[in-house]
Amino acid sequence: MPAFEQADVEMTVLIGGSAMPLSRVMSLSRGDLLTLGRDATGPVSLMANGREIAKVAVTLIGDRVAVELPK
Repeated sequence: MPAFEQADVEMTVLIGGSAMPLSRVMSLSRGDLLTLGRDATGPVSLMANGREIAKVAVTLIGDRVAVELPK
């Protein structure tokens, strides 16, 4: 197996984001809700080392969260 195939890749699932003033961030407390500006049923971004590589569907396997890669 080539050495580059042994390299670690950080995988991240990006479900959304929100921009707000620092004063709002500093006033956040337990129980606050943040809206992410996206449809809850739409695809999310699968990121590899900070770059989007696919849009994926979020699913549940038992009590575990998983993502399904497109066919």
